[in-house]
Amino acid sequence: GACVAANRRQSEATRRVAIVHEYGHFLTQRFRARVTLAGHHERRPKQERLADAFSRAFLIPAAGLRRRFHEIYRSREGTPTSADIYRLAHFYFVPVETMTLRLQDLKLLAAGTLRSLQRSSPPPQEEEGKQTRSADIIVPPRYLFLAAEAYEQGDLSEEQLARLLHVDRLEARRLADRYASFLEPLPHLGAA
Repeated sequence: GACVAANRRQSEATRRVAIVHEYGHFLTQRFRARVTLAGHHERRPKQERLADAFSRAFLIPAAGLRRRFHEIYRSREGTPTSADIYRLAHFYFVPVETMTLRLQDLKLLAAGTLRSLQRSSPPPQEEEGKQTRSADIIVPPRYLFLAAEAYEQGDLSEEQLARLLHVDRLEARRLADRYASFLEPLPHLGAA
């Protein structure tokens, strides 16, 4: 039978993708012995690309993702943000990189979007192996993004933001600044 090991030091979302990736290998190459050495190929081998595509399609079904993306697209008048990608990743319980690649696979985001996301620092929940602050644990990322957006638009005062996030005003301002950087529009291909 098959055996898959997952690294407990990685986030649960990353482990899920890795396990489904290996399941893709099992389905397509179960009778073929293989050893994969990371970093020994300039271009990923065909079987690795297939397993990557399988894991994205398995964990993030196209129909549901398209529907949710178009809802975001309409609500933002055609300008999805990094925060929207993080919220979708959180909804599907996958890493942001996986979500971005799936959106690019479906031609909903422009190629190269992942590079622009990687240049910006991730929100605290996405940092693997690092301690998160108490506010980041108390409220879900979707809530933090929405609160930061409301604060940036002037719909919430600093005091209201602090009360909603269960932190002092200084920490509320720090979180709002951190999450506001993810509210910039992303390059996209339109309502495909």
